[in-house]
Amino acid sequence: MIRWLFQKIFIAVVPSGDRHDVTVTGYKRKKRLFKESKHFEGEFAVDEMVRFVKKFTEETPYCYIAILNPDPHQGALEGCSIHDIYEGEEMSGVKTLCRKQQWMLYSSEKELDALQRKYAKVGLDFVFSPFSLLEYFYGDKIGGTAAVYVLAQKDSISIAF
Repeated sequence: MIRWLFQKIFIAVVPSGDRHDVTVTGYKRKKRLFKESKHFEGEFAVDEMVRFVKKFTEETPYCYIAILNPDPHQGALEGCSIHDIYEGEEMSGVKTLCRKQQWMLYSSEKELDALQRKYAKVGLDFVFSPFSLLEYFYGDKIGGTAAVYVLAQKDSISIAF
């Protein structure tokens, strides 16, 4: 009801080894008020990041924090049912999410739990997959044809066929 009185803040955390890139964007009534990015690295990177994020989360009750999943035990497969997946694929101990009733994201349940524990002080609302990013930015360009897309980061690489 009174949501329109408050600004909405979106915080994206992109971890890469012991480094973290954080981008904070504030909106009010669909108008971007600000965008601020900061880089953290070293032994106390997470603690410094928590202090940085906290100054924004205290401004509004509408603050959403997302992190890019850095787990190497994740991927995307065609089909949305475990039964659709090839017999040889090991799918125990994973969390899955169906996208557009066409393909499935999966990630290690153990690694997702570890991610939640590591960033508990930050207070994660969302964990997003690099494969979702690839689909978001390039899905319309692929158009159902065969293609290879690569998302390269400092310490990892994600490949989508």
